Amino acid sequence: MTDRSWLKWLIAGLILYVCFVLIRPPATWAIRSVEKANLPVAFSNATGSIWNGSAAVAIQLPRSATVEPGNIRWRVNPLYLITGRIGIKTELKTNRIRVSTVGRVGTNTILFDNLDATLPVEVATMFFPIAANAGLTGNIHVTTGSFSLQNNLILGTAEIQLDALSSTWLGPASTGSYKINVEADGKVMHGVVTTRSGVIQFEGTGTWEPFSGGRLVFEGNVSGNSGTPLRAALQNLGKANSDGSIHVLWNAHLAYPLASFQAH
Repeated sequence: MTDRSWLKWLIAGLILYVCFVLIRPPATWAIRSVEKANLPVAFSNATGSIWNGSAAVAIQLPRSATVEPGNIRWRVNPLYLITGRIGIKTELKTNRIRVSTVGRVGTNTILFDNLDATLPVEVATMFFPIAANAGLTGNIHVTTGSFSLQNNLILGTAEIQLDALSSTWLGPASTGSYKINVEADGKVMHGVVTTRSGVIQFEGTGTWEPFSGGRLVFEGNVSGNSGTPLRAALQNLGKANSDGSIHVLWNAHLAYPLASFQAH
């Protein structure tokens, strides 16, 4: 990038920063923007401004006749506009849900400086329809350090803890806790799944298009005591003609992404 283009970004960022400081739209503006997504969340009693505010929330959980009441707070840091991004800090608390994020959002980029979330596993049914039929119960705890989703790259590390996870498909004997550690570096992903019966490792390369194409494609190896190519592992599970890849597809045109898994 030339010095002149950097100067243009700097000037534009400073102008936008001044606008952020001088103009303070009410918090209801932020609420209206979120409500347009038609998520199963109701907001009320919004206070503050669009840059620093709070509101009461009521979240309708899947397979539940009741709602989760709670509160959400947010703070927008306009200083990052100089870099072409917006810094956002949010905190959501209900009886069963805790989400705290610090990050930045830009064009085709979401960067989490820190993410700590605890939520019931039923929330997964909002994004993965097959999970609704599995009768899943339990809790998910997700933590990250610096984690970046870019137009075609994933960078960073994340830990996913599944506590008291059970499924009506597998019966009470399936209940247990599992830990998944993932490290992504551009097009390469490494992971470790810790289960009751041992450790499973996976590694491979992928095509990550979270914004433009709405798909993740992973090809690689899965190993326990010895390395097993993903193709062979899938063939052993009944995918006789598997090419050794797992696709995650979602429809980004819906109110919220509807995802599905496909093993090839």
